[in-house]
Amino acid sequence: MAAEDLELPEGDIPYHRRLRPADMRPAERAVLARIREWVTSLAADGGRFDGPAVRAAETPVLLDAVLRLIAARARRPIDFRPPGHRALGADEALFLFALAAAQAGLQPAVARVARAWLPDDVAGLAEEGLTALARQMAQGGETLPLRADRFVRGGPALH
Repeated sequence: MAAEDLELPEGDIPYHRRLRPADMRPAERAVLARIREWVTSLAADGGRFDGPAVRAAETPVLLDAVLRLIAARARRPIDFRPPGHRALGADEALFLFALAAAQAGLQPAVARVARAWLPDDVAGLAEEGLTALARQMAQGGETLPLRADRFVRGGPALH
């Protein structure tokens, strides 16, 4: 199956929603915690990107940029959970998958995830941000696993 045919977000993704944050690797938990902190800060500020809670969150610049884009332009409600939630939200899973796919060189999968969230006019910006964030993480020794071998052997096929 080609990357264009990926069925997202309901498709079979390697970060299945049943994966518990407690069972994740440290790099995965760190990304998830930063996402959840940012989303909680945005809610505390009433959705204002310039509010004091968002500014105080100290979210890494690239992550902040991608999250702002998703929050501002998402084509549907995004399933990010509050800190401490024991289950992984579908869009949290997609976010982790996109970073892992970028680190694995599966750029068509990253693009497809971005288009699952955002309109075409801004999806490319999210793809660039996710790719840059994944590269920055890898350079810092934080790598995210693709959680199913077939995604590596068979390319970015989700079904």
